[in-house]
Amino acid sequence: MDFRADLHTHSTASDGTLSPGELVAAAREKGLGAVALTDHDTLAGIGEAVEAGRELSVTVIPGLELSTEAAAEEVHVLGYFLTPQAEELQRRLAELRRQRLTRARRMLERLRALGLPLSWEAVAAEAGTGAVGRPHIARALVAAGYVESVEEAFARYLDRGRPAYVPRAKLTPAGAIALVQRSGGVAVLAHPGLLSGAGLLEELLELNWQGIEVFYPEHSKEVEERLYALARMHSLVPTGGSDFHGAGKAQLGACSVGGEVLAELRRRRRF
Repeated sequence: MDFRADLHTHSTASDGTLSPGELVAAAREKGLGAVALTDHDTLAGIGEAVEAGRELSVTVIPGLELSTEAAAEEVHVLGYFLTPQAEELQRRLAELRRQRLTRARRMLERLRALGLPLSWEAVAAEAGTGAVGRPHIARALVAAGYVESVEEAFARYLDRGRPAYVPRAKLTPAGAIALVQRSGGVAVLAHPGLLSGAGLLEELLELNWQGIEVFYPEHSKEVEERLYALARMHSLVPTGGSDFHGAGKAQLGACSVGGEVLAELRRRRRF
């Protein structure tokens, strides 16, 4: 069987439902040869994932996903082959997690004002050891019986423009790219097919990316073909991943790439 890698996954270290070790075990069951753990704003799950990978003969790529903003739109940056011990990276991630906590508490205040009180303990229980984020608030809303699904929670209350939404300070795409590269990694533009306009994508492609996520569950074949052509035009590595979070989301390995993609990403590292 061909070597396949899923380069976009999340664990309980951020907003996934499987622990890092369980995620790697699931990757092995799916027949994947490699998996990138790309939790939001944290590298806390990397050690457990790497250890599980050694035991199960699955290559684990240390990664993360950073939320940035450009033209009033959220742009996600994936970093791969990071040095987890990089001091600047750890310091910046700690700051981002603190901002997440402040934001989450403000969102609970807004929900309370809307007649939907949630305790911090209920949200923290959903997050477990992970960094608290909107998905955990959404799950707490479901558990409290205020909504029937996480999707409804976002659509009615938590998405941008909805009554409980609170913006948070974000890196710029260029700042996130530089941070990833200074930490020994390569930077990839995540799910560009979800951006609202071609103009923003054109602007983003002028930045110093090493790759672009072409293969993604919410990209149509037409979008994949267009993004693949852009990857070739801009000399970027065409990557892919499922954005796996757990039950109810795209399945692990739903989008994957071959070993040649991993090899090319490694070659693009600065050091």
